[in-house]
Amino acid sequence: MIFGISSRTIKVVIPRNEAIKLVFYKFLYVGYMIVLPALVLPFGWSNVLLAFLLNHFMVSLIFTAVLGVSHLSDFVAHPKPDENGVLNMSWAKLQMITSVDYDSDSTLFHWTLGGFNAHALHHLLPNISHVHYLDILPIFRELCQKYGIVYMEMSYINALQAHFRFLRKMGRQASPQPLAFV
Repeated sequence: MIFGISSRTIKVVIPRNEAIKLVFYKFLYVGYMIVLPALVLPFGWSNVLLAFLLNHFMVSLIFTAVLGVSHLSDFVAHPKPDENGVLNMSWAKLQMITSVDYDSDSTLFHWTLGGFNAHALHHLLPNISHVHYLDILPIFRELCQKYGIVYMEMSYINALQAHFRFLRKMGRQASPQPLAFV
């Protein structure tokens, strides 16, 4: 993205000063996460680097298991902009057709995941703390039903299955069509 190359639907232009800050903070991160521990701890470079890579591997797995299933599902749409780069829908509709919620009534999931299991609410109400989601969800469902808006929510197991079906479809065809959510 720094060089103007992006796979995102919407073109993002990063200002030069932000790109400089990004590179600076990346070097700082590598410095305090790898170089500094390797210099001050008795473990050596290879063990510090291995711990760093293992940490990132585990965080990536958790990230995919928690957030990947919300957006990479065979139920969500992946709309493409027109030739002018414009999506012909509202921002709110985009959030609804590209997010799947799982176990959104679960107090345990809300507590452990910080509300990311109620991903549509997370996107639609970014300034509202997730601690209020359990109170907001019944109102949200009611409004969706009243106005004929499809609210995709399911169990985590079903969301995980939909995620892996989507990945399988992506491996077989360039642009799989989303399934109808009922």
